[in-house]
Amino acid sequence: MGVQRLPVPAPGRQHHQPDPPVQRLRLRRVRHHVQAGHPARQVRRRLTMSDTEQDPLTSRLAYLAGTMDDDDRPTLSDMLKTARAYLAPHIAGYTLAQPLLDDVVLGISLDLWQAKDARNGIVGLTVDGVEPFRISTDPMRSAWPKLRAAGIPAGMGVS
Repeated sequence: MGVQRLPVPAPGRQHHQPDPPVQRLRLRRVRHHVQAGHPARQVRRRLTMSDTEQDPLTSRLAYLAGTMDDDDRPTLSDMLKTARAYLAPHIAGYTLAQPLLDDVVLGISLDLWQAKDARNGIVGLTVDGVEPFRISTDPMRSAWPKLRAAGIPAGMGVS
């Protein structure tokens, strides 16, 4: 019949497997960091809440979102976690008063919550024949002016 040939990678794309001792050393390092509680994991553990603990802003977000359904509470808590993750790199090194920080987080969370009804940034309202309209797909859109008013140069160049 013929000899079966294995595919040959393109030039410059040959995969080099590290020597087994080097590979074992890398795995040992990773395992050590995971077991010993690497500092990055410790920081992350301090910043995040456990799954059973509810975010203190969840009730306020539920009120703003117009949902009082208990089934939405975990999703709302996830939206608050996501909002804080979006916000964290922009406020690193700055201190904000807690009410201001809560307001910004609630604004971002509410935008994330309402984005579920606006696929690709278009809200399709069908009641009374209202035309669909486009909204911003940037979840930080409501946060930029508030952060700039607080003296944080965030969102510059974003229109």
